[in-house]
Amino acid sequence: FCKSHSVGYTQLTQRTAFLKANYPLEYLASLLTFKGNDNIDERKQYISEAISKGIKIFPPGINFSTNECIIVDDVIYLPLTFIKGISMTTYTAIAEERAKGPFGSVEDFCYRIDKRRVNKKVRGNLAKAGAFDKLYDRQSLLKRLFNAGDTELIMMEREVLGLYISNNIINESFYGDG
Repeated sequence: FCKSHSVGYTQLTQRTAFLKANYPLEYLASLLTFKGNDNIDERKQYISEAISKGIKIFPPGINFSTNECIIVDDVIYLPLTFIKGISMTTYTAIAEERAKGPFGSVEDFCYRIDKRRVNKKVRGNLAKAGAFDKLYDRQSLLKRLFNAGDTELIMMEREVLGLYISNNIINESFYGDG
């Protein structure tokens, strides 16, 4: 009994080490998706590990993020479900509307989305997390929505994601590209 368990755990450890060494992007995206979804501390640990390996991590995007971490051009995009208040029901409402065509602007999103399934607080959390960054300048949007000062803006992301993503030096190119 003990030997069979030892052999099984040895094989599992060996396979995990192989994946981590040879497919770090996919490995960390999987860890974030399946283990970091509920545990903020584990999420922070995996993101720190990714950053230390030179892997870029970006906040969720309203037009492409799913309920799992996705990899686009060697960048891990966090899932919409990492945002505080985004349940599977809320995510499904967003995904169903997005399937009809990408959102062209924040206003387009607000007009098209079912307000009963995606309420005002959730829409605010999407903005705070950076989900609209490809559609609108986050700083301007948050100042407009929440009348927030510069020091409050960065705290908003941490409030809804549980950690800072966009203030990472590794991610500067994302915010400079527009």
